[in-house]
Amino acid sequence: MLGLPAGTTEEGIESLVRAIIKLTKELEIPMSIEASGVDKEVFDSKVAVLAERAFDDQDTIANPKQPFIGELEEIYRQAFSGI
Repeated sequence: MLGLPAGTTEEGIESLVRAIIKLTKELEIPMSIEASGVDKEVFDSKVAVLAERAFDDQDTIANPKQPFIGELEEIYRQAFSGI
């Protein structure tokens, strides 16, 4: 089990994010959809459908905070550009 430093929930989240970023760099995994080779025009033409499908997914429905489709689109757009 991986022990991450955290005194609060927010610190735990930050520690987890840092650990994921470190692991993706170590494994040389692209940090964005764009870096994975997806064309921006193709992505833009599909992002609304992706957001609708994510909204309808049973795991999204079970989420304690129900996102709006527009919020899901924004998450996809951020994932396209990466961090």
